[in-house]
Amino acid sequence: MNLEEYVNYSEEKETNEILNNEKILALFTNLKSKKTKDAEEEENESDEEEDDSTEIHQITYREALSAVEVLEYYFMQQDVDEAAQSNHDQALSNLQKEIRKLQNSSFKQVDIKAFFGLAD
Repeated sequence: MNLEEYVNYSEEKETNEILNNEKILALFTNLKSKKTKDAEEEENESDEEEDDSTEIHQITYREALSAVEVLEYYFMQQDVDEAAQSNHDQALSNLQKEIRKLQNSSFKQVDIKAFFGLAD
């Protein structure tokens, strides 16, 4: 399934499954590794034939944090018990922390490159 089909998936399946931190992180990790594999496959294909695909938009830190906020609102609107809500809140908090770590790491790399005159 490509990104466009995923975003516009007409047959969304409802689920009442409660995801814990490990399941959410596993889903995120699997998605990330799938993207890496897809990128490698696309690169190999582009070596063999002319690339006529469109470039995928690079997600910003602000967009990623906004997506987590949307998920927070989604889970608040669900009819789940307090323990499940707490699990969701913790998982989303962990995602926010990871995104902020990546953002801070990126800023530090840019600062170091600028300090040494290595900026792109």
